[in-house]
Amino acid sequence: MSTILRPTFSRWGRSVYETDEDITLEEQQLSVWVDILPAYADAEIIVLHSKQVFGSKELQGLSSVRLVVTTTSGWEHMDVDYLKSKGIRCLRMPLIRRDAVVESILAMLLHHNRRQSQFLQDAHSGFWSRGSLHSILPHRIQDQRIAIVGLGVIGKRLVEVLHTLGGTVFGCDPNVDVQDLENVEAVEWIDIPTTCNVVLFACSHNDSSHMIVNSDWLMRCKEMVLINCARGKLIDFTAVMKALHAGQCSFLGLDVFPTEPFPHLNRISESPNIVFTPHSAGYHPRLAVQIRNGLLDVVQDWIDCSPLPFEL
Repeated sequence: MSTILRPTFSRWGRSVYETDEDITLEEQQLSVWVDILPAYADAEIIVLHSKQVFGSKELQGLSSVRLVVTTTSGWEHMDVDYLKSKGIRCLRMPLIRRDAVVESILAMLLHHNRRQSQFLQDAHSGFWSRGSLHSILPHRIQDQRIAIVGLGVIGKRLVEVLHTLGGTVFGCDPNVDVQDLENVEAVEWIDIPTTCNVVLFACSHNDSSHMIVNSDWLMRCKEMVLINCARGKLIDFTAVMKALHAGQCSFLGLDVFPTEPFPHLNRISESPNIVFTPHSAGYHPRLAVQIRNGLLDVVQDWIDCSPLPFEL
């Protein structure tokens, strides 16, 4: 590092929910430790948000970059292999949003399980539906066999919470030895339709996971519950909408979409068994504070030459 005591620092954009006040407070705290450069400057430490791509093109003409940090859990917007080949370290910050994402997934699952849409419709119609519970059939997490696709920080937290609630949990992740984890049984992606009735996505998007939920896979399903708060291109949206009408899928919960803003939000009116949220699963009121604190910890660890948590 050329300026080990006071490295340079640049924000390459910010998320839509980060205000001018948030950025000012962040700069005030970090300025004790780093020299703050303008946005998109050539700095030793560069901070990204989820929509800011950073790879060979962005690195052209830059000579100072030593560490690239994304304030998100996912890192598909970073060309990690290329950056590391250039001696640049890469870091993500998954704990900031972990519990909010887990709660958002659970909210969708419980909304379906406890038949909230049906009860709301009945209430709007003035119908007291207690006498129909045997046909409406609200049920519990412990009545389900739940597959979690992706066993990283969020997936492992889901395992913990669902186990506490009595769920039978299966894990699918080619990069994790599921046998080493407690309270979860390994399952192959191809076997999920015949093994589980709920799929919760907590994985990244790459060539192997691109549209893994497609018409061929859905043809093997019956009344499957699909909840995706991970990456929009994991699911073939057209195929899954057809599967809803065909009975192969019984509920669809999406917080992420193949294109955003998603131009077909009105499709939610086609079925009471659909919940769409606007890529909001990770938001919570203290998010900006935790980003500031997290960046401060990263900078201090960097200056102290301490290990960097969640380095890629």
